[in-house]
Amino acid sequence: MNDYYRYIDGYLFEDEDYSSFVKVVELIQFPVIKRTECGVWIQMPDGEFINGVYQLKKKFILEQYSYNKTKTNKRFAWATKEEALISYIKRKEKQIWILENQLERAKTFLSYAKDTIKTS
Repeated sequence: MNDYYRYIDGYLFEDEDYSSFVKVVELIQFPVIKRTECGVWIQMPDGEFINGVYQLKKKFILEQYSYNKTKTNKRFAWATKEEALISYIKRKEKQIWILENQLERAKTFLSYAKDTIKTS
């Protein structure tokens, strides 16, 4: 079975005290456990102990809805590296948009608070 892919923000540490690092875009590979009509089950890289037994975690990736066969656009991981990279870029663009809006709102309220103090 094929693997699924997801790009994430990562760091490579250059020294032992973790004071110097390089930012990288890291590709994570997830083995496919099972395919279904609507998507795939992938194996997550970490697991957990349940009742004293170590069990691997798995995650379901919905690729299409069963009732109308419509493809989904939002997924945790993708079947190709190219799709995963496009998804990473879109996630970063959305993150920047959200953070810029939060920063602008914070500046507006800070300015309002300072003006309130000056007039009181």
